[in-house]
Amino acid sequence: MMKKYNYICYICITLILIFNKGNRVLINRLFEQKNLRSSIKTIRKQNNDLRKKIFCLENKDYYLERAIHTELNMIAPGEIEYRFSLVK
Repeated sequence: MMKKYNYICYICITLILIFNKGNRVLINRLFEQKNLRSSIKTIRKQNNDLRKKIFCLENKDYYLERAIHTELNMIAPGEIEYRFSLVK
C-alpha cells in the first residue's frame, strides 16, 4: 500500500511541476539563458579577433600592406601584377 501511495505522490508532484505555468516559464528562461551565454561566448571571441586585427593594423606596417593587397586588390607603385588565366 505504501508503494502505491508513494507512486501516486510522485505522479502528482510531477504533474504539478509540468503543468505549472511558472515552472514552464522558468524552464524556458533557462534555455534562453543557455542560448544567450553561447552567443556571448561567440561574440567575445569575435571581439578578441577584431582587437588583434586592429592592433596589427595600427602597429605592423606589413599587415596593413597585406590587407590593402588582399582586400582592396591594389598594388604598390613599382610592383608587377601577374594574372593567370585558367585553361579548361
